[in-house]
Amino acid sequence: FNLGTWSVRDNRFTVIDPLPNGVVWNLEPQPELSGARSGRIIVTHSRDVEVTPLPYGSQQLAGDEVIELQRSQYGAALVEALPGQFEYRVSWQSEYRNDLAPTEFDLSIPDNYRATIEKVAQEIDLQDGTPQEAVERISKFFAEQFKYSLIQRGFYPGRTPLSQFLLDNRQGHCEYFATATTLLLRSAGIPARYAVGYVVDEYSTIEGAFIARA
Repeated sequence: FNLGTWSVRDNRFTVIDPLPNGVVWNLEPQPELSGARSGRIIVTHSRDVEVTPLPYGSQQLAGDEVIELQRSQYGAALVEALPGQFEYRVSWQSEYRNDLAPTEFDLSIPDNYRATIEKVAQEIDLQDGTPQEAVERISKFFAEQFKYSLIQRGFYPGRTPLSQFLLDNRQGHCEYFATATTLLLRSAGIPARYAVGYVVDEYSTIEGAFIARA
């Protein structure tokens, strides 16, 4: 997290070779396909290569429109396909998670926010108690003392609006809450990551499918 923006440290994508039929890729070296769920995904690519949505626990991807597939150590997938709408199928285990083990970066706090995070950590006694108690204190802190708001006013020198959120106005939208929670967890010694993805909770009876809009 730097200057108000999250970025992935040491992100590496590796090309995955397809199976001999050329249209199926194993997302795991030894996929667990017994009892796996499967589904059809239709997305629109504006470029040849884009990050492509996958369910948690994805084991295998199939599609004759896919030219090449790459995957990062964090589980993100880059698919090369012709721009426009294309379709692929995915098999996944609903309980399986392929998360990268915690690293030193998952405990890091940027220098320009260290004083702010330390001040809040002292306010809610994050250094005392168990990790579970730290999680509960952070949750209670935001639930009782903050309000949700999409409106942010003012200019923040050094691009540190999170300090304003935590110390002064105590209102903001989801990115503020997620960022502050991640850094406070780290200050309590709990490895934490800020993750983004697709929200899929809208079902269309016309298409008979779930729709991910953003």
